[in-house]
Amino acid sequence: MCVLLEKAGLIDAVDVIYGTSSGALNGSFTAAGQAALGATNYLDTSNPQFANPFRMLTGRAVLDLDFLFEELIFNRTPYDPAGLAAGPPFRALSVSLDTSELVVMRDFADVGELMAAVRASCSLPLLADAPASFRGEPMSDGSLIESMPYRAALADGATHVLVLRSHSAGHRMDDVPRALLELARRTAHPAVVSLLRGRPERYNADAAQLEQAGAGEPGLLQIAPPAGAAYLPLVGTPGLGQLELSGRAVRQGLLVGATAAAAAFGLPAVDVVWQPEVYRTT
Repeated sequence: MCVLLEKAGLIDAVDVIYGTSSGALNGSFTAAGQAALGATNYLDTSNPQFANPFRMLTGRAVLDLDFLFEELIFNRTPYDPAGLAAGPPFRALSVSLDTSELVVMRDFADVGELMAAVRASCSLPLLADAPASFRGEPMSDGSLIESMPYRAALADGATHVLVLRSHSAGHRMDDVPRALLELARRTAHPAVVSLLRGRPERYNADAAQLEQAGAGEPGLLQIAPPAGAAYLPLVGTPGLGQLELSGRAVRQGLLVGATAAAAAFGLPAVDVVWQPEVYRTT
């Protein structure tokens, strides 16, 4: 969706970009005018080097955020400082593990601090390594409180908010399994258990409000893929999962998002969204 809006020149109409978790990754590259380049990170992480559930058997993190932020982003797909200076301000959402409250990270001193904020926003408990730190405070994934950060934008005084969804409008989150809560109780930061337990209720309330918005609240609009598209079955491959290892499925997911954004703005149908992006290697 971000790639489509960027290619159509619509990002110029945006005053501020907010992002949570992988949305912080998308939003930060879009704020820099590099949405298409940022999309390459999803292809480059569709391999066991980044996401490997079997690492849990040896006590290691499922997600290798060092690989994403240090090897891929820092070395291969770096942020453009000039683009960040010229683009809309970017704000990343995380959760303070000291207070169990949402933190909107903003006003970054440099690219390094922006990367630290995005990493903190992406620090999924039980999947990532030890809690990330931002400005000396331990942080966890912002989606524990606000997966779709429209409330943060409204709290900052936004009059019109466009929400880009990776799930369909009718998607709702199931309760967190008891076994996962027990694992969090034994291995994660003490604040994580209560945050995880309350996450589905918060997510579902936000999703319900967004589904009712539009006609009743013209200042709040969402773009969402059609039902089932977030896990679109592909010939010879599984559906698109959260820890996706199929590059083909990732490309199909990009096309689903671009198609939904094009339809929302009355633009022609999208046939091809993926174009190779050149990035440096070491």
